[in-house]
Amino acid sequence: MKNRILGVYLRFLAGNRPRLWLHWLPWAEFSYNSSFQMALRATPFEVVYGRPLLTMASYQPGVAQVTALDK
Repeated sequence: MKNRILGVYLRFLAGNRPRLWLHWLPWAEFSYNSSFQMALRATPFEVVYGRPLLTMASYQPGVAQVTALDK
């Protein structure tokens, strides 16, 4: 089942450029491992590591010390 779900993720992410699937593989894996699974009643990450996944920091304008990064 995991392979089928990852295939769906990759088809969605790669879109009309299927040869770039390898570029999107880490994001597909992250999406799968951080999504809640009803059968597990947790995310796969929580099952393996015993703790919730840290959330990614969202971008906030003006936080970077270099103004070129904000642009």
